[in-house]
Amino acid sequence: MIEYAAVIALCGVPTRGGWSLEYLSTGEAVPVVRDLPLPLSGMSGLGHGRIGWVDHLAYLRDSVVARGFIDSTQLGRSYAGTVELGLTRIVMEGETFQWGSAAGSDGQAEVVRCEDWRVGGASVQVAPAWDLPRPEIYYRGIT
Repeated sequence: MIEYAAVIALCGVPTRGGWSLEYLSTGEAVPVVRDLPLPLSGMSGLGHGRIGWVDHLAYLRDSVVARGFIDSTQLGRSYAGTVELGLTRIVMEGETFQWGSAAGSDGQAEVVRCEDWRVGGASVQVAPAWDLPRPEIYYRGIT
């Protein structure tokens, strides 16, 4: 079994595409498309499809944090290896419903902000929307 813990999105921080997610309130549950577990997909060129799942989401310090498992298959191990080496990141896959704008910091231009969003899962990506910290990977019972 391969367990992971990852920051999958940042609230209030512009993406490389120039938009951001609205902050959640402290203690607010992370909005989801459906009940957990949610799928974890592979999208880095090693092969596509479901490679695991997200079984827990939390909102901590303006970050959406996911915990879950990656399949112990050869494909799952390959993805876990790319994440562990820092070649890929685990990123939120979601749905957006309402957009607005907010004043940029330090007098900069307005930032497009998604005001209503939901997590639908996560995926392993080479170039995620945010500069995310490296996830933690834990191998349990795998030799």
